Amino acid sequence: MRTLEDINAELEQVRQKLDRARKLSAVMEDLKAQHEERKRAAEDALKVLYREQEDVEELERLSFASFLARIRGEQAERLDQERREAVAAKARYDAARRDLEDLEARFQAAQKERAGLEGLRGRWKALMEEKEELLCQAGGERAKRLIQIGCDLDSLGAQIRELDEAICAGKDVGYALDQMIGQLDSAAGWGTWDILGGGMLATMAKHGRMNDAQNTAFQARQAISRFRTELADVSQLRVPDLQVGEFTSFADYFFDGLFVDLYIQDKIGTARRSAEETAAQVEDLLSQLRRERDRTAERAADLERERERLLAGM
Repeated sequence: MRTLEDINAELEQVRQKLDRARKLSAVMEDLKAQHEERKRAAEDALKVLYREQEDVEELERLSFASFLARIRGEQAERLDQERREAVAAKARYDAARRDLEDLEARFQAAQKERAGLEGLRGRWKALMEEKEELLCQAGGERAKRLIQIGCDLDSLGAQIRELDEAICAGKDVGYALDQMIGQLDSAAGWGTWDILGGGMLATMAKHGRMNDAQNTAFQARQAISRFRTELADVSQLRVPDLQVGEFTSFADYFFDGLFVDLYIQDKIGTARRSAEETAAQVEDLLSQLRRERDRTAERAADLERERERLLAGM
């Protein structure tokens, strides 16, 4: 006959797999919701891109009358603006498509792992019945209470692990946002020098930092997405999205002048403020998660002490 330790060991293995299957189901639901959100964002950006491209082409096809307006500067200014807006729309569309590819890959991986965890519920039920029979042989109400404490501790242990995973995911978001903010600060500094006449060196340095920030923004969005899925089945907390507006790293390669330089500086500032706001919200979420983790661990400790007293009495 198997001992209680043998049954508990197998129960722990099966329970962890069941917890993982439950979490994967919640993750897949959240990934589907995120996919729909990013799909709509990509479709909206693509519509704007087509519209802006048409505006640029229309301006470039204008007649001799438009040539006279161009000489006065009005048409040239409008064309530059349309081109900038087209570049910004393209950047938003590319970002949404990149996010979609990441979400699709993660959904497929979760779906595959979830399929490998089917059929565990029956084994769990059989093990629990075996454990209950063995404990009941030891006697009475005390044994029944031990069974309940064991179930409660299993549940609390799973909650603690999930909270730890969510906290770790939130820390990854904070790290990525800190990196992005630093890169944007550097880009803004080089941009100021560029405005003051820093020349090609300042322009290239600014673009290098902006490219870094753009790549880090993608990593931050990925981290935010993973943070959101980690919270999908442990909390009702809402993870903020990272909005960087029309932040592009290459627009003023095509346009020159003080107005464009100031425009780019404004977009860098907008992106930085968004990253700072998101970082503050994430830190607030982490504080709430840590408090919840402490409360859960305290409840588990109380149950452990009660179990020790009951076992000592048996």
